[in-house]
Amino acid sequence: MALISKEAFKKTEGKRKRDLLDHANPHLDGQDFNADTTTVLSYEPSFYPGYKLLEITDREQVPYVTRIVLFSEKKKDVVVLDWTSAPIYALNERLPIDIDVHNVSAYVRFFFQYVKGAKGSFIIVESSDDMKWKDDPTPAGRKALGDMLEPLRVTDEKDGGFTLAACFAYRGSLFSADIQVDKTGQVMMQNEELLIEKIPVMDDLLGQ
Repeated sequence: MALISKEAFKKTEGKRKRDLLDHANPHLDGQDFNADTTTVLSYEPSFYPGYKLLEITDREQVPYVTRIVLFSEKKKDVVVLDWTSAPIYALNERLPIDIDVHNVSAYVRFFFQYVKGAKGSFIIVESSDDMKWKDDPTPAGRKALGDMLEPLRVTDEKDGGFTLAACFAYRGSLFSADIQVDKTGQVMMQNEELLIEKIPVMDDLLGQ
């Protein structure tokens, strides 16, 4: 799975949901999410001990309105993610982040799920099923693409940081790259190699 699986999130209901919204709403730029019409999904990232990642969605509005926050109940700390790296890096420094060889891949998936480039999202692609096709490819085309892909994996560990190999879809192209993650959670992409251009997929697999 290229992104954080929706199966990893738990749905929050009742008083717990209302309490979470009471904490989050004052930080959401005037967007007041009503518990009666809002879905709250939570996920506990191991690299942020004591924090929950919350996807807050008002399903009564068209289109749906979603905000993403990290919340520590113990610290009463709300961090609103804004599709840039700034709030993530600020939290990494403040905690600090707790990354190791077992959770660095999850951190990289999280990072690229909630940080966008200037012209769109970099989508980690581990199989052809991760692509949102405009038109279904032929079996031969799907196999040829699948043969180019490899799962996100750690290839090196040094000085508390990690190198990972990954494949990405970006603006209709597929490329491979090395991802450098240092011990503070800073992420850098290196050694990009174009694999194929003009793939018939949606420009933004997140639909945002």
